[in-house]
Amino acid sequence: MKKYLGLLALMFSLNANATLIDNGDYITDTNSGLDWLKLESTYGKSYNQVSGEISSGGQLEGWQYATAIEWEHMLFDQGVTPKNSCSNGSNFCGFVDGISDSEMLDLIYLFGDAQSSPSPYYPYPTSVGLLADIDPTTNYNHTALFLYDGADPFNNVLMANTLAGGYPNSQGINGSWLVRATAVPEPSTLALMLLGFGALSLRQKKKL
Repeated sequence: MKKYLGLLALMFSLNANATLIDNGDYITDTNSGLDWLKLESTYGKSYNQVSGEISSGGQLEGWQYATAIEWEHMLFDQGVTPKNSCSNGSNFCGFVDGISDSEMLDLIYLFGDAQSSPSPYYPYPTSVGLLADIDPTTNYNHTALFLYDGADPFNNVLMANTLAGGYPNSQGINGSWLVRATAVPEPSTLALMLLGFGALSLRQKKKL
């Protein structure tokens, strides 16, 4: 029974601490239960191109565009918080707290740096991609990004923006934030399984 309790404690500890696991082409967020496709797979591709690849039979079948809420929660889970309130209805629209320079750079290099994209648009380390959300005034998909600018006069600026300007669906500048449900059971599900195994073990011992 002790081994079941030990595993149960481990599952709850995983649930309490958001972790981003690098799986090569994608990242698993153990807190949300979502896989995030690395942006390098979609940098330089338009929304129309990526939509074709995530459709049935496409190269990225099984992935879908992340929502602004999913993207913001991923940052919140990593301890990133907005430094100022946003008038555009989003949580992130500029400077951020809760993350160091090195941690922001690690996050950018983990998800993909736009400077290494086929059509580099940003002159500083940044992870930028399209979201599922649509701007009703332009009918373009919203863009989300986080960036690090260590150059003067903006020394050590850390920013995140959920509603950066979008682009026509046929224009391939940004990457795309794509997610899917991870195949690994959620920690809470595993915990329930372990409790069930523990109860079954106790019943078998009583019968003996």
